[in-house]
Amino acid sequence: GAKHDPAFGPMVLAGIGGVLVEALGDVRMAPAPIAPADARALFTGLELHLLLTGLRGKPAADLNAAVDALVRLSWLVADLGPRLVELDVNPLILRPAGLGAIAVDGRATLA
Repeated sequence: GAKHDPAFGPMVLAGIGGVLVEALGDVRMAPAPIAPADARALFTGLELHLLLTGLRGKPAADLNAAVDALVRLSWLVADLGPRLVELDVNPLILRPAGLGAIAVDGRATLA
């Protein structure tokens, strides 16, 4: 997700998503735009990042696709500046490693 913070400017947010983000508040934020290494650090900094690594025989999620999506989103957020109030992509379904991601739903509020 993303928002424009009056004090810090454009910000991107990364979280596991769904009810888990609401229940646990496991979200990381960074000023936009961000570089791929910074996007990866947001995801690996999540408390629940191990869910992306392929637990209990499940394939690892395509973290590269998540990183790419967040970097691209960060440039959109930076370009929109204060016109953007908030933007949410939920869920962003990560397919198995190498197979990409699917943005199922998105919502943005513009000023």
